[in-house]
Amino acid sequence: MDPMIRERVLKELRCVLDAHRQEIRQLVREAVAPELQRIIREEIHRELGAVPAAEVVPAPVEEAPRVTPPSEPSPVAVAPEEPAAEEAAAEEAPSSPPAIDEGRYVYGVVRGEKDLVFGPMGIDGEEVRIIWEEGLGAVVHDCAATPYESADEEVVKQWLLAHQGVIERALREFSVVIPTSFDTILAGEKGRGADETVAAWLRDGREDFTAMLERFSGQAEYGVQVFWDAPAMMETLARESESVREMTASLEDKPKGAAYLHRQKIESVLKKELETKADHYFREFFNDIKECVTEVKVEKTKKAEDPARQMIMNLSCLLPREESGSLGRELERINEMAWFFVKFTGPWPPYSFT
Repeated sequence: MDPMIRERVLKELRCVLDAHRQEIRQLVREAVAPELQRIIREEIHRELGAVPAAEVVPAPVEEAPRVTPPSEPSPVAVAPEEPAAEEAAAEEAPSSPPAIDEGRYVYGVVRGEKDLVFGPMGIDGEEVRIIWEEGLGAVVHDCAATPYESADEEVVKQWLLAHQGVIERALREFSVVIPTSFDTILAGEKGRGADETVAAWLRDGREDFTAMLERFSGQAEYGVQVFWDAPAMMETLARESESVREMTASLEDKPKGAAYLHRQKIESVLKKELETKADHYFREFFNDIKECVTEVKVEKTKKAEDPARQMIMNLSCLLPREESGSLGRELERINEMAWFFVKFTGPWPPYSFT
């Protein structure tokens, strides 16, 4: 590379870094670091020969004895004609160890003491119940300690809907819930059943769970997506930009080959100005929305279904339900601006803030 060009490129990069240092740090913290962690985990599992499709939370390290309930006596083979031998054998026989492949699918964490069974509303119609541990409860169903996997998209969709349905039921029953991600499974281990594993998980995370439940009390999550008509904005910029107008006017004096290259240059300039404009509106909208919410999280933008629209903002917002009107009014103002469109969803449990 030519040293002069290299120096100009480095200078431009330094300018971009200086101008957007805070945003770059936030992007690294919220997007790059988690993605890097995910890639590392997958590479480790791939080297071990099995990449899981979902998260299976390992059991805590400490051992805890399992108390066999009266309804589950250990099977002992005895001769019926020797009752005394039967009693002795029953006393000496060890309790049946818990199956190490059993697990509990966890939908979320609640607080209270309500002895509630949700019924067969879980994934694949599984019975959903609550495992309580000193005022904290894990909403679960019994399962094998293996991830839910399917190549059928419709099956996965139904699983996700069931997962969401249980969390929303928990929210209605307890007014606040910490939702867990799909396919969070706590596995039993030798010497400890899956229920005790869940109880230990609640004990170990008590401080964090309690803090999150306090933080989410009275709050709900809302999704905010802002789109604009990119082609229309490009045309507007082409008319309003003096530099683009001058470059366009000079096309008439250029031969065919040079004109093609010049049009490419004009398009490149327009794209850069469009990005600058999008960044300007993002900052403006973000600052206005931030004033209406308790917490806000910047999510990755997604490809819009309508090819004429481009998503320039994707936010998850946490705020009290009764104050959602102020956010709605702010979004309505944005939606009324020329070339802008807003998608506002919620209220949801605080999926994005756990």
